[in-house]
Amino acid sequence: MARPHIEPYVELNDPFRKFDIAGFKGSHYKVLSLDTDTGACTLKVRFDGGYKRKPGLSYSDVEIFVINGEIRVGKDSWREGHYAYVPAGMALDALSVPQGAEALVMFNDSEPNFEESRDSHGLALKEAFNSLNTYEDLPWMGNTLVNPATAPGNWRPEPVHETVAVPGSCLRCLTRQERLSCCPVRTGALETRKFQTMSRLLQQRMAVLEGIARGEMAVVEGRVVTHAEAKARLARWLKP
Repeated sequence: MARPHIEPYVELNDPFRKFDIAGFKGSHYKVLSLDTDTGACTLKVRFDGGYKRKPGLSYSDVEIFVINGEIRVGKDSWREGHYAYVPAGMALDALSVPQGAEALVMFNDSEPNFEESRDSHGLALKEAFNSLNTYEDLPWMGNTLVNPATAPGNWRPEPVHETVAVPGSCLRCLTRQERLSCCPVRTGALETRKFQTMSRLLQQRMAVLEGIARGEMAVVEGRVVTHAEAKARLARWLKP
């Protein structure tokens, strides 16, 4: 089941909860969206000043959008408006927050998790990693180039159109006539660079998932053989 649709709401009156799992101690969170089947979620996270985390990885794709403050990742500095897409299994450098920060953190595949490691998992799609400041590194465009489009008065960073259909995260800026300001809007995984690489990687990932699904269906339907039976059937091709 996909995450349920949630109407916009003011979360400022909702209290933060203490994050008490490995890799997140020293931070607090609010749940903005949750898939009760997989644990995938969108969180607003407040990192206390002095927060530190050793290098490590998550077994879920993770998206991070910095709302305010500064998050240091290795030698890089992520400030307001910075966005990062971190593929599952890819190790990030050590994190530190010198004076406090808030960010949207999206776990796309499972509940929040962290494993300390300096090395990425062997199957991590590291080519898909993306990190940029969305306020400075992307042009904004209106809503007249695509259909269906957002409501009048909306502006967003220009997307890159993939050769395959993928969801996307964008920033939506509502102009003064809408009486609202620039705000991040969650619609999926933002991809603004390396679109040809991402297209290829997504196709490869779909092929793997389809193969797993066919294997699971074969087990359910009983279309399986033992190792000995398989060896006997293939004997004519296995002879030296």
